[in-house]
Amino acid sequence: MEMKNVLRMPVEFGSSMVPENTTWGEVLSIGVNFETDPEVLKRFIPSKLKLASPQVTVYQNTYKNCNFLAGRGYNYFGVSFEVEGESNGEIKRGVFLPVCWMNDAFAIIGGREGLGFPKLYADMPDPVRTENGFHCYCTEYGHKLMEVTVEKLTEATEEQKKSASEAMSSGTWFLHKYITSVEGEIEADYISSTSSTLKLDRIYFGQGQAVFHETTWQDAPASSHIITALRSLPILKWGHATVWTGSLGI
Repeated sequence: MEMKNVLRMPVEFGSSMVPENTTWGEVLSIGVNFETDPEVLKRFIPSKLKLASPQVTVYQNTYKNCNFLAGRGYNYFGVSFEVEGESNGEIKRGVFLPVCWMNDAFAIIGGREGLGFPKLYADMPDPVRTENGFHCYCTEYGHKLMEVTVEKLTEATEEQKKSASEAMSSGTWFLHKYITSVEGEIEADYISSTSSTLKLDRIYFGQGQAVFHETTWQDAPASSHIITALRSLPILKWGHATVWTGSLGI
């Protein structure tokens, strides 16, 4: 594994080593999507990006064998929208990630300082296996922020798996890196992008729902305004639930 030196705070001790390329060796992804009002959804899209679909995806990923954690793992909750934007001089269709939560501080720091991933901390157990699906959730200071339940899972046919693998094998992520000084002066404000590659092992389709729980500032000081905003998205129609296993790389 090739390594590189990266200078991050605290800089007085020199640089730290990270892998040249980031890999997540084992991934379990559990997600659902729903259709919402595009005019409401546009409020959460940066002006330099164009909404490509009224679909919202809510998902939890369980990562194991992460090379930048020396083989350790962590859990992740994300919300994403389909958009179009400029990446490396080309207009591409991809995914905009307005917010994500995870339960590992090192993973949060590297992603926020590097590409500007909008990462927050939350506690989240591994997904609970149910009779024919999964249930997963995350909390802040013990308050449940959101949860995802999927059920009636059926493994994809070889043809479906091939089609899904081709669609998911490479993708573009759009992120809004925004950093201010203590006084509120903007130090960074731009859209960054990165590409990921996926090796899909197995994929299942089914039914599911996501719930954003009513959250006050007293409940969750870091996330209350985000959950309140996500609760404002009208759920017009639930789509399919997807569960897949595989590996990722950037």
